[in-house]
Amino acid sequence: MARKAPTLTFPQMVRKYHGQWLAVRVTKRDDAGQPVAGIVLAHKPNRLEVSRAARGQGPVCMMFAGPPVPEGYGMLY
Repeated sequence: MARKAPTLTFPQMVRKYHGQWLAVRVTKRDDAGQPVAGIVLAHKPNRLEVSRAARGQGPVCMMFAGPPVPEGYGMLY
């Protein structure tokens, strides 16, 4: 029998999977509708690999579990 992945808060995900891209099934949102907890469906250092692993999993939230973009740098996605 497969073990069910635990529900984690977003800060817990960042600590556990620091420096990796995550595909998350959101299980809880705050009053403003922002995701605050979920189940990690895939995690890898490479965003494209996580995106591929998450295909067919339904709606997912893609996020990077690491530091914000350093000052002077930009981000495209």
